Amino acid sequence: MRVPYKEIALYALVKWNRICEKEAQVMIEKLSIEELEEKVFAKKSVNHAIDSIAQRLNLRKDEKEAFTIAVYYGPENAPIFAKVGQLLQNQGDIETLVLDILSDIHDGWVVDNSDEKTFNKKKDRKQLRQYLPLPLIGYNEVLSDLIFLKPILASCGLDTDSLKLEEKYHETFEQFIINNDLTSFQKLIDAIKRGYDFYPYLNEEMSERLVPLSQEIVEQVYGNWNNNDKESAIIFLNAMKEDLTKNNKQYTK
Repeated sequence: MRVPYKEIALYALVKWNRICEKEAQVMIEKLSIEELEEKVFAKKSVNHAIDSIAQRLNLRKDEKEAFTIAVYYGPENAPIFAKVGQLLQNQGDIETLVLDILSDIHDGWVVDNSDEKTFNKKKDRKQLRQYLPLPLIGYNEVLSDLIFLKPILASCGLDTDSLKLEEKYHETFEQFIINNDLTSFQKLIDAIKRGYDFYPYLNEEMSERLVPLSQEIVEQVYGNWNNNDKESAIIFLNAMKEDLTKNNKQYTK
């Protein structure tokens, strides 16, 4: 096991930069953290993961500093990893905790990438759905954020059970659409039109950019579910059917 940041950087070099694993291994050993970061741009998301864990576990300032150093520089057996791991285990429902941390990472990404340049890039790539809360972006996107968290958890002695995490994600998704009354395409469109009143991590400028594109964004959301996260698509359609049935019953009374 490598120190977490180097594990993340290796993945990024191979999967994102299309560098062969043997060459990427050499780079991991030879390059500094600063040099690696120029190639993988992972530090912001890693920092969001560290901040989330520290806040949720109420780490002291010195503990957070030790944890941050260990995540980036090691050593692999740094005592802080064992301490954080035990605190994480004491939280009980690990899958919910992991999803909460992933939500913090995603929210941080939204804040960091609400500039016009990134917006235009995401618009051209038809990825504006990424500016929505974690429960709506699809489990495939959640797995992308897990890249920044899983090596940290592994160093703390926690295995991430993908099947349990996926099950918990879909439970969270179902509860989210019920709690927010998002049981039709039009309700999803209307929610996006509310901008930062619906999703507070959007700034005013990003809200204004997204509102006119709300229908297109919902099409992207459902398209992603249908292609990459069919369980979310099924849950949404079932909720929509139940909502229609309920409304029809009320209408006929």
